[in-house]
Amino acid sequence: MLNNKFIIDTDLGSDIDDALAIILAVIRKPTSIVGIITTSSFIHCRTVKTLQLLRTLGCNIPVFRGHENSLSNNKVFSIGTECSNIPKKILNTQFQTNDVLWNRVLKKNINVSVISISPLTNLADIICRIPKIKKHIKTIFIMGGVFNSRPFDQFSNKGEMSEHNLGSDPKATNIILTSGIDIVLIPLNITFETELEKTALRLALKNHPQLHKLIINWTKNWLDFTHKMPVKSIFRNRIFLHDSMAVAIGMNLINHKFTKILIS
Repeated sequence: MLNNKFIIDTDLGSDIDDALAIILAVIRKPTSIVGIITTSSFIHCRTVKTLQLLRTLGCNIPVFRGHENSLSNNKVFSIGTECSNIPKKILNTQFQTNDVLWNRVLKKNINVSVISISPLTNLADIICRIPKIKKHIKTIFIMGGVFNSRPFDQFSNKGEMSEHNLGSDPKATNIILTSGIDIVLIPLNITFETELEKTALRLALKNHPQLHKLIINWTKNWLDFTHKMPVKSIFRNRIFLHDSMAVAIGMNLINHKFTKILIS
């Protein structure tokens, strides 16, 4: 695990947990990350915000623009503030596409693990267009899916109540789950155990004023959105570290064990 290289696939800009996951990855294993790829609606804003976060953290990990639309032509989730409060000095930054990153992987003949904390659109598209990339992916760690046991029986893996990352692009999900690549699934059943108290977030950031200001602003956007959800929604006025759990497992930052399952 010490020599592992990682690519992170994210839809940062809506739920705050993507940003918190990237902070964790950058703080713990910055030299292991070869690139971060963005996806989903308002793709340029999400990519710029990812760059903004990395600059605030003081690191130079390259950011690449992925797909804005799903392979399934589904409506892509947004909270309406993805393009808010972006500094003008970086708003017009131009980004290379994720093809550039994957071609670097091929040229350097390295193997990487992918930590996917977003819909699987980018990854499915690239392995369909350049199948030999599959040989260079050791494992895909996916934050996504749900196993239907209480209290998670309100969710499913398809339809309106599907878990976001797998349900947003079912065509891409099918391509990845049938790709033959080693996959580790980190489902909602696990990640709902990682609620973050807002006071704890403030304490964690208190010695980093610029990062504190950025994350608190993004957190407010997310909590304002969740406040409009039905009272019984498990997401209402709450922050869960869904994506941070995927990073922690993928980068071997916490003790964990795996259970092998057959997905059909």
